Amino acid sequence: MKNNRLYVLIFLVFSTLLALKSIYYMPYMADDALITLRYAQRLLDGFGLTWTDGIPVEGYSNLLWTLLIAAVGKLGFELLSVARVLGVIFGILNVYLIIDYVRNRFQNTIPILLITLFFYTMSGTVSIWSMAGLEQPLVAFLSLWAVVKYFDFNDFNKKNSLWYSSLALGLLCITRPDGIILSIIIGTYHLISNRDKLRSTIIQILKLAVFPTLLYFGQLIFRIYYYGELVPNTALVKVTPSLFHAMYGLTYNLKFMKAIFTLIVPVGIMTIYLFKRKNKRIALLVSILTIWFFYLVFVGGDIFMAFRHHFYSLVFILLILVDGLNELLKSNYFKEKKTLFLLVIAFCSTFYLYQQFENSYYKNIETFTWTSNQKTLAFALLSTFKEEQPLIAVDVAGSLPYWTKFPSLDMLGLNDYYIARHKPKTMGAGFIGHELGEPEYTLDQKPDIFQLHFGVREPVRYIDSLLVVNKRFQDNYRDINVFAKSDNGYDYEGVLWFNLYSTKVGIKYTNEGVIIPAYFLNNDTTVYSEFKNGELLLPIKSNQQFELTLPFLMHSDTVYSNPVGVQIRYTTDGKNTLITAKNTSNKTIYLKDVIVK
Repeated sequence: MKNNRLYVLIFLVFSTLLALKSIYYMPYMADDALITLRYAQRLLDGFGLTWTDGIPVEGYSNLLWTLLIAAVGKLGFELLSVARVLGVIFGILNVYLIIDYVRNRFQNTIPILLITLFFYTMSGTVSIWSMAGLEQPLVAFLSLWAVVKYFDFNDFNKKNSLWYSSLALGLLCITRPDGIILSIIIGTYHLISNRDKLRSTIIQILKLAVFPTLLYFGQLIFRIYYYGELVPNTALVKVTPSLFHAMYGLTYNLKFMKAIFTLIVPVGIMTIYLFKRKNKRIALLVSILTIWFFYLVFVGGDIFMAFRHHFYSLVFILLILVDGLNELLKSNYFKEKKTLFLLVIAFCSTFYLYQQFENSYYKNIETFTWTSNQKTLAFALLSTFKEEQPLIAVDVAGSLPYWTKFPSLDMLGLNDYYIARHKPKTMGAGFIGHELGEPEYTLDQKPDIFQLHFGVREPVRYIDSLLVVNKRFQDNYRDINVFAKSDNGYDYEGVLWFNLYSTKVGIKYTNEGVIIPAYFLNNDTTVYSEFKNGELLLPIKSNQQFELTLPFLMHSDTVYSNPVGVQIRYTTDGKNTLITAKNTSNKTIYLKDVIVK
């Protein structure tokens, strides 16, 4: 009973540490998580598992995670909070699994748990991705659960453990498409390590394969029926093997090992020691990590900070640490060199803690507020154009589409049927998932508003570079500096491209005359049109003058401003019309429209 209370105390302490360290990185949220939330929200709203109207595509790669968020959201909870809370919960469940693994096997449980759980809960990867909204905590939990239960079967001959492992592997298969890899590794390992009793081994493998087979092929049948495809859109967009991507993936792995080298070095030494001691679990753990690292090289790693795909790696690295510590603590060497061992652990732990807070791979997250700034812009757009429901074309397919719920076009193709199936010749030479783009197709959809990257004028992505030199784009769209004020300090300041001829956000022809939104006016200085009280207004200071050249003729007897107080003139050169607005008052006027009657 005393030991059980101590285990509960350890669980509570490290769970609290993990939760607090995760909160430390608020308000970071991965923009891709908001893609998942858009699918979940549209499912709840009755639009099915879709990102926008039109041909449905599977632009998510985390079916179970999406369904879990939708299921909890059905109870009335805000989806962003649901994603964060679920992430932390699954991150904490890994603490439980590690405790369960240790206490069922070893004698020196307390020092092993204190050391191992310190490395786990203080990890920047674990704490950041436990609250960043994506499925990595669930992936790590299901993977760890599957392996721990498989070891329970091997070590203690617990028959039910094989079924639990199978269930975890099956759920993993529908959490991520690459979840099937772990099932194949465990099945192959079990066959090789028990090949002397082939009949019973095959039966056991078949049991292990029950849930992965049912759920993997169940999702495949659903994909074919619902989306009409054998592979998800994500595979078409992201899986582009090349030497460039392989080098990027290799660099990704090396950076991760550098970021935790005070853990990697002792675990590496312990791995060699465990092989010499003929530890019966080390071969599987090393196989899992080796194949996963090679897989990440193959796919090109990841563009997100803080190594989200190595959340999976870390739980298995820590299982090696656990077994290594057990072998060391029961050896005579430890008894003789106890002081040296404690000094090494203290040094590694201290430097590891420093790395997890100060390493740029983690520290940059503290200032990464783009999604929060995007949220501010989204609500400003929603307040201004809710009735118009403009079509927005975006590079960043999470924030604006999720928070505005506007019709949307994903210019990078992750959530678009056509773009994902029309790949450029340069495919494989750019950032994973950001290499596609079809400017003519995109312009054919007649978006009302473009946002390049998170709101820039100069091109960042492949599609951006094609658009800004496209004549149709140049003729129809104007780059508008916009500013949206936030109540929580996450103001938005950036560039949106508005369609000058859009009936929703551009020039409008009414019975009262031609209404030209003031945000199309510009001058030589950088002035931001501001979202105020449900309108996008151009602030004109005293004596400031703004102009707009329209590539067509207009004829009018009356031109005036809304609100009044700004001097409006227009002239023509026989082909074009020049609108001039000058503030002749001694105060700043927020101009909404110019009306030509």
